[in-house]
Amino acid sequence: MNREAWGAAQVAYHISKRPFLANEAGPWVDEQREHLRTIFARACECLAEVYIWNGEPTVAVDVAKEVVAIHPFRETRISAPHARARRRGQSRRGIVGLRALPQAHLG
Repeated sequence: MNREAWGAAQVAYHISKRPFLANEAGPWVDEQREHLRTIFARACECLAEVYIWNGEPTVAVDVAKEVVAIHPFRETRISAPHARARRRGQSRRGIVGLRALPQAHLG
């Protein structure tokens, strides 16, 4: 990772985190919001990688948690930051939580 990746991820993170047409509804608005959530998740994942590479695993964990909050099935991404922060127990709990998701969502 380089500084350009960090800069682009920061811009994507902050722009995609903003509410999109908060008082509007409809298929196009919903589609755009989902697109922005995906951009936000990818930006968070990129930032988490940069923070790991930079020796800041605790910050990486915080950013990775933001991804899981909106995309629970991406929880595997949180395992690496936890492992780097020497939180192996939390890393394993994240994987176990991921295994429980299909049952919770599918019934």
